[in-house]
Amino acid sequence: MAKILVVDYERNLRTLYQRELAEDGHRITTAGSAGEALARFFEDEPDLVVLDVPRPYGEELEELGGLLSFERHVPVVFNSSHSHYSDNFLSLPADACVEKSADLLALRQTIRQVLNARTSTTRR
Repeated sequence: MAKILVVDYERNLRTLYQRELAEDGHRITTAGSAGEALARFFEDEPDLVVLDVPRPYGEELEELGGLLSFERHVPVVFNSSHSHYSDNFLSLPADACVEKSADLLALRQTIRQVLNARTSTTRR
């Protein structure tokens, strides 16, 4: 399956996402900060990035967002407890936005959809 980089500032959530998404067959790498995510991005060359968008939107995250905008071949799923990001211009670099939930079904489905969409466009 896919290599996924999960960026979340909460350690317990990173552990949960790593375990749950690995059950879907994905290889998961996690990062707890934008700086760590940048390093992991270049080391692991992920197929998809799941990115927690904290509040407030800081300069550190802008740097990561800039990289992801430049590396458009890598899809990005914003995963935030702040639902307003799905309607916000800050979500423009994202391929999808998911509101955080204890039930990861929506996130898992979104990851599957985004990966399938990318696969079908690269086959053309």
